[in-house]
Amino acid sequence: MMVVEKIKTSLIILGSHIVYGLSFLVPRDKTMWVFSGWHRGKKGEVFTDNSKYLFLYISNNVKNIKAVWIGMDESLCQKLKTQGHLAYNKNTLLGIYSSLRASCTFVDSYLQRENYRYSGGSNIIQLLHGKGVKKLGYKKVYPTYSNPINQLFARLVTPQLFLSFDYVFVPSDFVAKILPKGLKTKKTKFFVTGYPRNDILFKEIPGSDIGTSLKLKEKLKELKRKGQKFILYMPTFRRGKRDGNLESVLDFSALDLLMQQQRTHFFIKLHPKFGQQKMREIENKNITLIEESDIHPLLKHFDILITDYSSIFVDFLLVDKPIIFFPYDLKEYAKKEGFLFNYEEYTPGPKVFNSNELLETIGRIIRGEDKFKEKREKIKKLYHQYTDGKSAERITNIVLKNVHNKNRFLLKSFIN
Repeated sequence: MMVVEKIKTSLIILGSHIVYGLSFLVPRDKTMWVFSGWHRGKKGEVFTDNSKYLFLYISNNVKNIKAVWIGMDESLCQKLKTQGHLAYNKNTLLGIYSSLRASCTFVDSYLQRENYRYSGGSNIIQLLHGKGVKKLGYKKVYPTYSNPINQLFARLVTPQLFLSFDYVFVPSDFVAKILPKGLKTKKTKFFVTGYPRNDILFKEIPGSDIGTSLKLKEKLKELKRKGQKFILYMPTFRRGKRDGNLESVLDFSALDLLMQQQRTHFFIKLHPKFGQQKMREIENKNITLIEESDIHPLLKHFDILITDYSSIFVDFLLVDKPIIFFPYDLKEYAKKEGFLFNYEEYTPGPKVFNSNELLETIGRIIRGEDKFKEKREKIKKLYHQYTDGKSAERITNIVLKNVHNKNRFLLKSFIN
């Protein structure tokens, strides 16, 4: 059985190389751009991240560009179609045709094998998933090898991870500098524009509710009417640990009591790779586990963010509210994953290492303490050059200029 699986995998890899080579022969349509995501949940694909928001901007505002979402499953494609967008399953004829004809292929994490095989001759554009303080992440996704044999083998097995991007869009020069070498090639052009997903923090975007938890949205409205405040806890993923194991580091009974006393609700959003089922046991009147969904449209409604090493704190800096860092396994994580720079210096918020410290700090902040406002502003300026909600517009104009300039198309003719 194992031999059969290996043969099957080898044929798939070989087939991808062949199709990729042939895809260069297909003429590209400069008015067609395709977008793909990375987040597959238990209930299907989750419509989220930078690809989502750039796709929505172009589909809603840009004339003469056919923006096509290449979906992982039919459910999301149908939802997008009901709102007037173009979306096709990656395995359908229309999905394959669109991928083969597109002049631009947008991703916000990495190019999946299914998208790679049809991308020959297309401009491959990286919108990024985010970059905070962790050393690994993109370095894990876009590896480099000192051993040439290992390098060759990796390129044969996962060629999509070694493609050079034509464009990479970043939120600041600082972020561009800390990206791994695998993303920086002679071919690649970097532009500082901001992340499209953060545009939702500054304005309403039609279609952003797709992928967002409507149940959570209604609950926030209901609790706000009752005068409650909201705390969002988003711990990052620990490699090798499928369970968040939060019960061992956080006293949920004491937390629930504090939330009740302070008229505050505690929301937990786990990393997609964490198991969710076990955590359901800790849900009660004052603590809610958020389902797999796009949190960005609701991010500005939370009064406090709690995290550890996740880059979500970088986005939350834009709403200028308190952040608590809860790196309860700091020494272990630093040894295993590593940091790009001094963790204390680049994380603008109080550091707590056990449940008691966390609860005490929450209480002080709810009562109005905020000692890190100036430091948040300082770190925000490092990570964000723009704070105007126009990131998607900037990216669109740059791509239009670079992809269409040979045809002398005027940018004004594309924008409504």
